[in-house]
Amino acid sequence: MSASTPASSSLFAAIDAGTSQVKCVALAGDADMAALRLVGSEPAEVSRPDPGSGAAEYDASAILAAAKRLLAQLARDAKAQGRRVRTIGLTGQVGGVLVVDRDGQPIAPSLTWEDQRGRREAEDFAKTFGRGNAGPLGTVLPPGVAWLGPRLRWLAAERPATIARAWKVLQLKDYLFLHLTGSAWSEAVSLIGLADVRGRRVHPDVLAWLGIGVDVHVDKARGLMPELREATATLPMKPDVAAALGFDPVDPPLVGIGTADMLAGFIGCGVGADEAVLLAGTAEVIGRTVPAASGDIAGATPTGVVRLPLRDGLDIVYGSTTHGGSSLLWLQRLLGPIDVNELAAEARKVAPGVSGLLFIPHLSGTRSPHWDATATGSLRGLRAEHGRPEIFRAVLEGCAYATRQVLDAAAPAHAGVISAVRLAGGTARIELWNEIRAAVLGLELRVLPVVEASALGALLLAGAAVAPELASRCAMASAGPGVRPNPEWVRLYDEGYRRFVRAARESLASAD
Repeated sequence: MSASTPASSSLFAAIDAGTSQVKCVALAGDADMAALRLVGSEPAEVSRPDPGSGAAEYDASAILAAAKRLLAQLARDAKAQGRRVRTIGLTGQVGGVLVVDRDGQPIAPSLTWEDQRGRREAEDFAKTFGRGNAGPLGTVLPPGVAWLGPRLRWLAAERPATIARAWKVLQLKDYLFLHLTGSAWSEAVSLIGLADVRGRRVHPDVLAWLGIGVDVHVDKARGLMPELREATATLPMKPDVAAALGFDPVDPPLVGIGTADMLAGFIGCGVGADEAVLLAGTAEVIGRTVPAASGDIAGATPTGVVRLPLRDGLDIVYGSTTHGGSSLLWLQRLLGPIDVNELAAEARKVAPGVSGLLFIPHLSGTRSPHWDATATGSLRGLRAEHGRPEIFRAVLEGCAYATRQVLDAAAPAHAGVISAVRLAGGTARIELWNEIRAAVLGLELRVLPVVEASALGALLLAGAAVAPELASRCAMASAGPGVRPNPEWVRLYDEGYRRFVRAARESLASAD
């Protein structure tokens, strides 16, 4: 599409291939960011074969089919509006492994970030590339199984036939990019745990550590990696794909490689200096901005969290969790169908602290700040008088406590340093939860008018070259309703948080 296409006739779009949903969003070139529209969404299923093994897998072909259906809907919508789709950004879950053959077809079911296999490899990875050796990675990674290095080493050891047939090892958004453009590209943050996120290359020391094949050297491992580009890099959609989806094959949209969903979410939220950001999705991710690192990354990174370059002289220090929307999905399986708004209205009548009922949300282990795949969840203090509203409120409070643990690790003694927390994501629409979060964190929340922050970030990255003015509109993201901490709740939740920390520590100890 020509660079001269007027904003009034342009659409900018993005696909977010998340853990539980594939979403497509669109923004008119002459509209405000708050006008970001959800074109559609489709469920993404995670299978858990061999219960007890920690396996969590997905069918990448099904995700691709869903993305194409959503893009076809985007093309129809654009035609109906008399607009042209200029760019399509991509983002999605990372931390898994998707292996494809030379035809770009998945060789086996793909691992999600939730997969808990590879704990020994993760421990060895942490010993080799831990705090004393942050150079090859450009950051310090806690000892978790969700980094690409340990994942790939586990796969090489346990599934050698898969590696033998492999052409490329991709993340989910890179797989979509391959099928839409014909090129195997990625960017450094998407390959976190294998690539140097600051030097933007796959380090040979990490490639050698993978141990892929007995008689195979580093060049084999290097050949499995997609070509690394900037997160703003784009390519035209393949003409045959464009025609099949309903776009102009002669002048197709540009497709952007984007970045990992968490970093895309931070970009989409427009987080600035002295602010924190909470992405409330299937899992919750919380971080705060700091001046860009200029020296020892290891010494500048608190334990249990990750530090990445963000933009404009800022780094983001953040932690990823295993709780959030996933906890509500668990509760739905436990209690049956839940009308969240109705149950939240009932739970509002329950006093903070739920008379001692305490939820530990380590249902799939825990990531930041403890990084223990064996940790277990629990409901403590459960009594006969506790019903659905009490359990629901306890789940909201327990998740908020666990999120505070991450922020406390990322920003020790954060009170007075962080001006506010920008909040986006699906569960940010639950007002009671926002009130609980504000009181537990002791900080004002700014609930952003854009729910799909990761998709918005991908949209901005893809549109950067042809429509740089889009990024400047992110300033509006500071608007939106503010949720101030209720002082009485702050007092009660400070005590509840101390109980939670003790109980969570016991949960980790019992897992040992």
